[in-house]
Amino acid sequence: MRILSKQAADSPRIRRVNLIFHGLVAFFDAGPDHYNALIPETSCTHDARYGDPLDSKGPKLADDLRQFHHDPQCPAPSLYQIEGVLPANSTRICAPNPADAIVLTGLVADESKIRIKIRVPKPEIIRHYRGTETHGLDITGGDAATQGCLAQIPVVVHEVTVFSYFAFYEPSLVGPDDYFRIPKRSLSRGDFWNLCIYAQPLDTDNCSSDDSQALNQMFVIKSVGRNPSTDVSLDIGSDDGPPLRISDRVGLQCVELLALSELNAPNNDCDCTKSNEVGVEGPSRAVPGGCSGLFAGG
Repeated sequence: MRILSKQAADSPRIRRVNLIFHGLVAFFDAGPDHYNALIPETSCTHDARYGDPLDSKGPKLADDLRQFHHDPQCPAPSLYQIEGVLPANSTRICAPNPADAIVLTGLVADESKIRIKIRVPKPEIIRHYRGTETHGLDITGGDAATQGCLAQIPVVVHEVTVFSYFAFYEPSLVGPDDYFRIPKRSLSRGDFWNLCIYAQPLDTDNCSSDDSQALNQMFVIKSVGRNPSTDVSLDIGSDDGPPLRISDRVGLQCVELLALSELNAPNNDCDCTKSNEVGVEGPSRAVPGGCSGLFAGG
């Protein structure tokens, strides 16, 4: 199956950097140009890794991803940053839609509860994938202080968030003892530099209340001096862990790969009627459900 409009077919080739965040990541507003992408300290089996799924050669993607470096004896987070990518012009910055994400204000970050901090430019495009419907649910557990910080109750909460950029040169992820040049992929519709950042279980089937607690503990509500209360575990479906081989890419379903076509096969084709795609044993395990992240600000 190919979904390609005539307008898209006639348009110039796209050049785009995509940062794909999967799982338990919070985006803290760090000023007019940047977010700090925060991965929490967790007591469960979450792992923090990064790379490009298209570089995976083994049966499990985790075997080919790099681990973020962090000294557990250090009370401060390990600092990383995206280099070579310009933040969007102030008139073109894409703000998160509170209907599609948990958006909280009036918070400060508690760095003792943060494992990894990644300084990322504010994007021109924000996209979300693997959504679970939350309309009408109380994701705060009735906590009035958190409700006062919540922009609105989101209609859908998503497990994958993608930041996209159009102004860049040799984009890289740089951190302690790390320098990772984001790989370029040339597809039929353009050139794409994809960096996937994972904060999710490696060996468990679902997320738990510990995951929500880990995310909440990274922040303090300024007005009351305690952690917010948000439930980021998605009960519909099950978390699928790191994606397997080619068709799963970043844990997206086949129909979602059509929307995120730069992570699709080089010919941009995706037959949604197939349960066994090239290089994959069995049907895709990428179903909605697992751990969501959130956006936070002061």
